[in-house]
Amino acid sequence: MKKLMYLISLFLIFLLISPAMGLELVRQKNVATIICFPLVDGAGDPVINEDDAGLDSETDNWSDGAGANGFIDCTNEGVESEDGVSGWYNLSLTQAEMNFDYIAIVVKTTTAGVIDQRILIRTQVGDPLNVATSDDGGTINVTGGAVDTVTTTGTASSVAALANNVLTAASINASAIT
Repeated sequence: MKKLMYLISLFLIFLLISPAMGLELVRQKNVATIICFPLVDGAGDPVINEDDAGLDSETDNWSDGAGANGFIDCTNEGVESEDGVSGWYNLSLTQAEMNFDYIAIVVKTTTAGVIDQRILIRTQVGDPLNVATSDDGGTINVTGGAVDTVTTTGTASSVAALANNVLTAASINASAIT
């Protein structure tokens, strides 16, 4: 019973502090995107249409090797989802706003008691959903659940060719860059 109460307490603490900590997302670099997020008041209740006056969305962005440049207005503002009662909002970010390694977003409102939503976006080149990680930590580009064709210095090699030993060490060495 004590363990159950302990777990429930941890869960409640997480619910109370999670809006203050914000969200972290991974998106494709240099591609416009839409992000979804909740807005809540100090009691954790969803903020709905009559309570979301004066929404203001701001962005700060930077790339590796360069510091953040300070918050500026986003091209678009956050808007509530169409149901008007869930407390879920979305924000459309432009391609230019997504052309950084890291994008920090703050969505505020002029309504007293509403907690600012903080979102960190880490971008990567290529679609985050089309990358798999091998057991040795390498990455494999995949589409449609299959491994793509591998190209080596002008020679296209398929997974089937590798499996059938058609692509040998000698053929790789012969086409290696010197």
